Amino acid sequence: MEDIVLPLEHQRAIGPSEYERINRDLEPVLRGTPPKKLTDEDLEFLEGETGWNSRYLGLLRKAAQFRTRTELPTEVFYGLMRGGLPDTLGGFGRSIRSHPNPGLATGD
Repeated sequence: MEDIVLPLEHQRAIGPSEYERINRDLEPVLRGTPPKKLTDEDLEFLEGETGWNSRYLGLLRKAAQFRTRTELPTEVFYGLMRGGLPDTLGGFGRSIRSHPNPGLATGD
């Protein structure tokens, strides 16, 4: 296993993060169902119920699945994918090794 160092610029956060907001909005609808177990049909339903884009909901699901395979928190994966990094574990490693600051300044 190798350590990966991500240089990050400090920015002052105002209010809850997108990750925190999406989880807050999902909590009453999911009623304890872990995001990693959501199906594509669930994502479509949740988009209608919460107003969150199913793409973002899919990233949350994938981030939660990655969490079960690594020691990193779900919110790290969610933030990196929202910042433009690949949505595969292998893609993360390749992208981080080939770019000194991959996708971190290009989030939408």
